Amino acid sequence: MVAVSESYTIQNYLMQTPPDNEAIRRQAHEQFEFLKYVVAQEGYTTGLRQQRGLMTGAMPHVMFGRNEGGGQHFHSWADKIIETEDQELPALFVNN
Repeated sequence: MVAVSESYTIQNYLMQTPPDNEAIRRQAHEQFEFLKYVVAQEGYTTGLRQQRGLMTGAMPHVMFGRNEGGGQHFHSWADKIIETEDQELPALFVNN
């Protein structure tokens, strides 16, 4: 169980197709390491500072993720999937 002052992260990296050569595979892993660094070194540091500030009770509420375009895009995509009828789902995954 995670306490209010703790965070648990699962980070998955997906590629549309498997890399077909070593250079692309290496570039993908470099990108994955960069994203891991951003989350661990920047995101967690910022999150800890925000958590400390929130625990003071100085603000009655906050809007989390306002400047997080990636998170907003993910949630828009998840909403679209949830709102789509089952028989229409394959059409969402067709490359345009």
